[in-house]
Amino acid sequence: MSNLVFGLLMVFLFYALFFLGCFALVRFLPASFMGEQARAVLSWLPPFVGGEALRNWAATTAEQ
Repeated sequence: MSNLVFGLLMVFLFYALFFLGCFALVRFLPASFMGEQARAVLSWLPPFVGGEALRNWAATTAEQ
């Protein structure tokens, strides 16, 4: 019985460490690879407008 409990605890510990490692990888790794240009691209979004405002935005963005 104690071997079963020990085995279950080890499995739970393994999964806890695995998920903690995955979380740390997702949370901290991309920040180290992204430079200023990558952050600018990821944060860039077109305006959620339509009609003339969208055409004006597209024209000024194309000029830049």
